[in-house]
Amino acid sequence: EGEWYVGTRGGAGDHAAMIFGKRNHLVRLRFFPLETEAIPMPSGYKVVVCNSLKQSRNTSHTKSTFNERIATYEMAMLLLKDRFPELMAHVTYLRDLDTDNIGIDTGQLYRLVTALPERASRHELMLMLPGQSARLQQLFHTHQEPRNGYRVRAVCLFGLAECARSRMYAPILQQADMKMVGKLMYLSHDGDRAFAYDAAGHCRPWDNPVDDACMQRLIDDAESGDPAREAYAQLWKQPGGYACSCEELDHLVDIARTVPGVVGANLTGAGLGGCVLVLVREEDVDRLIETVHSRYYHQRNLQPAMMVCSAVGGAGRIW
Repeated sequence: EGEWYVGTRGGAGDHAAMIFGKRNHLVRLRFFPLETEAIPMPSGYKVVVCNSLKQSRNTSHTKSTFNERIATYEMAMLLLKDRFPELMAHVTYLRDLDTDNIGIDTGQLYRLVTALPERASRHELMLMLPGQSARLQQLFHTHQEPRNGYRVRAVCLFGLAECARSRMYAPILQQADMKMVGKLMYLSHDGDRAFAYDAAGHCRPWDNPVDDACMQRLIDDAESGDPAREAYAQLWKQPGGYACSCEELDHLVDIARTVPGVVGANLTGAGLGGCVLVLVREEDVDRLIETVHSRYYHQRNLQPAMMVCSAVGGAGRIW
């Protein structure tokens, strides 16, 4: 309620994690209804928090972008419910738009996503959804209109793929398949990326295409009958395009990725600044810290801001 009072339209994941945390465990959360599952963290690994030292919370632009992306999820849902009312009849939340839940295959799911506009202005959304003008106006009120329109298709694909990755993460962690855990982390970050750094340290802009041709290739691969192509087209492998990272966060992830012993890295929180989480073997923590210090903080004239973290018990009453 406090966050909504000041104007950010965030969820309750952080708060639930603080309450339901368990020592040396990762807590999996599900809402509506609220369910929790504590999964033991495999031994021999640490999470290192690397602060980009780029402030993300104190500008109206950042708050607007944060709220815009959340609103875009609902815009996508409104469009899908309008265009596919029978198929979407039992879909309440984006997470419900699952192939098993609504009885479609992956290719058909991509067809639904392709039916969404790549981008849409407020005027275009009002024309597409004449029966939802009041709700759209409520959503518009939370943020400034994006200059190039809402990234409806890319944001929706990111959300669907993140849900798929989330469903996979817990059992993979239970199996201590750390290579796959890292792959999921990197894919998640790629869905947020704004820039990419190569091995020589050169930076280039990054975007994940979701145009009609790219989506059709995914549909063709998913329906090809070729195991290799079908594997490539699996939903969890698609980054989508939420695009809430920034150059600093992307640089930290790409530096961490070069360090032996690092399993995975991605941004945490709202993005647009803030921190990166790096999962690393315990014996390689010092090497990670030294590398990030020299290649990020030292080069930018910043004081190092890294913390080696362990999972602890949730918040409780102090007697």
